[in-house]
Amino acid sequence: VRRAASTGSLLHDLVDNNFGAPEGATPFLDRSPDLFEHVVAWHRNGGTLPSIMCLQKSVLEDLRFESGFLVEPKLANDVTAELRRREVRLRDNGQLSQDPVIRRQ
Repeated sequence: VRRAASTGSLLHDLVDNNFGAPEGATPFLDRSPDLFEHVVAWHRNGGTLPSIMCLQKSVLEDLRFESGFLVEPKLANDVTAELRRREVRLRDNGQLSQDPVIRRQ
């Protein structure tokens, strides 16, 4: 986690025992285990998520939200970049208006 996490991120602070809980307290994150699996994979892979291109757009949107909760801007940037790549591909293929989530502005 220390290698990939942003300074001040929730997981970085948990690993460094800097989360403001009394000594001996066990941290508990009540978050989606499905999304957390991707968060952990991102950290294990040194700040990359090899499967990012295979994830559904709804999962990416949820993961971007989750990265905000975890105060992990690097992960949010990676997810946002993938969503933008998809938007460009759709626009270049003339399919942007068929996409229910990405809309023309």
